[in-house]
Amino acid sequence: MPTPADWEPPYPAFSAAFDPEVRQVVMAYYGCIAPDDANAGAAAFVDWMQAARQAPHGPAVVNRARFRDAQGRAQEVFILYWTAPARFAAWEASEPVASWWHAPSRLDDACGYWREVWQPPLSHFETLISSTSPIGIAEAGREIVGPVRAHAYWGSARDRIPQSASDPLLSPLESVPRQPVSAAGKRLRVALPANLCLIRSGQNWTDCGPEELELYEREVYPALRAGMDFLRDNPDETGCLSCRFMDQVAADGTPEKKTFASACFLSLGHLEQWAKSHPTHLKIFGAFHHMVQQRNFAIDLKLWHEVTVLPAGTGTAEYVNCPPDAGFLPYFAAEPF
Repeated sequence: MPTPADWEPPYPAFSAAFDPEVRQVVMAYYGCIAPDDANAGAAAFVDWMQAARQAPHGPAVVNRARFRDAQGRAQEVFILYWTAPARFAAWEASEPVASWWHAPSRLDDACGYWREVWQPPLSHFETLISSTSPIGIAEAGREIVGPVRAHAYWGSARDRIPQSASDPLLSPLESVPRQPVSAAGKRLRVALPANLCLIRSGQNWTDCGPEELELYEREVYPALRAGMDFLRDNPDETGCLSCRFMDQVAADGTPEKKTFASACFLSLGHLEQWAKSHPTHLKIFGAFHHMVQQRNFAIDLKLWHEVTVLPAGTGTAEYVNCPPDAGFLPYFAAEPF
């Protein structure tokens, strides 16, 4: 829906602007799935990523996180961003990166490894930040601009995605039956269908005082945690194919006061439907607004997100020695690579 003619947002929000020459970005997620007894394997993955990020043509931005999945397995994740796909391609093909990823010994490791790469043009994503402090892909931008007017109403994310003005951004698939395929001892690549919708949505309570933090931990965080678990566990009802709720950490692994969810929906419409009407999201929404009102609209909690709709042919995912529930393996056809 277009921004209402008389709309005045109840609170400010900002967005990332990029250099004029930027036409397309890269969002590359690299992960390691480690059984509890495979800490050494996870450490080797982290060491590789720490070295690989320094290789020529390396990412403009690196975020690091960790979480436990529904089966209790520890996962280490690096999210890498580029503003030039050619630089990513050169980096990905470079010896420090390719030799480790394609090494035959990866199939003998105790860990599984995955990478999911999104390469949307600027016309197919949007960012929204509650402060002027960039995070995620916004860290690779030229500046933070705003306040933006198109926010804080249902459908505003769609209005901030330029492509939506001429394209309903529908999925070519009605549904995606689950047919898990194990990648244990294998390398499998999944080609992602058009118009998948990825949202990375974060929370930063670094600057919160004790009273605000107590409100957040008591009212907002439990609702948020429950909502993310529901998305993770109920793909048929929500259209959410993958939801990873992660603790963001510093580059050296030091814990930070930040979390985020990285969730992929079958389409932007599926994300909108969950956000607008599902009880789990309405509870998150209500808890947050109650906290804001309790604080008289003066909060130091920083919220942000980036929403990407994937054009055809601009996304791929690879799974090396992974269990059958990893990422998109349960949903789309996979081929050896």
